[in-house]
Amino acid sequence: MHNVNRKTFHNIAIMVLGGFVFTVVVLWSWNNFAPDIFQLPEMKFKQALGLVLFTSCIAFILRIGGRHSNSHKHWIEHEGFSK
Repeated sequence: MHNVNRKTFHNIAIMVLGGFVFTVVVLWSWNNFAPDIFQLPEMKFKQALGLVLFTSCIAFILRIGGRHSNSHKHWIEHEGFSK
């Protein structure tokens, strides 16, 4: 049981660190490119974190929604692409 808790803590720590690094990359790229190219205002860390969390939620929802759809299997079988 103790080993499971350590593994869980390790996985959570990796996700938090990865999220922080990705947020810094988004913040840096936005502040270096978006104002010059699109005349947008600079972004703060909280805004970048919100953008990363929002896009992660949308990606998760789209990925989960795609798992329940079997329409591509029907199309493949109907069009004669099945083996």
